[in-house]
Amino acid sequence: MSIRGAWYFDAIGARFLPHSAAFHKDGLLHVTFPDAAEKDRSAGMGIGIWEQVRSNEYKLKFIENNAVRATNQPETTLIVEGKVSINGDKFEGPATATYYDMQGNLSEGPYPATLKGQRITFSSHPPIMERMDVLWF
Repeated sequence: MSIRGAWYFDAIGARFLPHSAAFHKDGLLHVTFPDAAEKDRSAGMGIGIWEQVRSNEYKLKFIENNAVRATNQPETTLIVEGKVSINGDKFEGPATATYYDMQGNLSEGPYPATLKGQRITFSSHPPIMERMDVLWF
């Protein structure tokens, strides 16, 4: 089964769990979440790539550019890399999240995470969020 299409996923371990993603046919990946997901940072979209590595396994990488809310100035770039396995209309796999400052130096992390996704279909129901008590700090 292909990863192409629209997905909801929880990034378990992240500061904000629920995300939505579109995996495009050409390997392009769009990731979204609410801009207000973080109190001091502004970031609402990630852009990246994906690639199939086995019949039901995919690697992915996306970046998010973050700004300081109080100053509207660039702060960090978050790079998320992971690998997920698909089982029907669900996926799961490990990921790491690493923040870099505007000069490209390591700022925070890498932090471990687990990505748990559900494909968005006409018959799918709203997803149930995972626990929010294990967060990156």
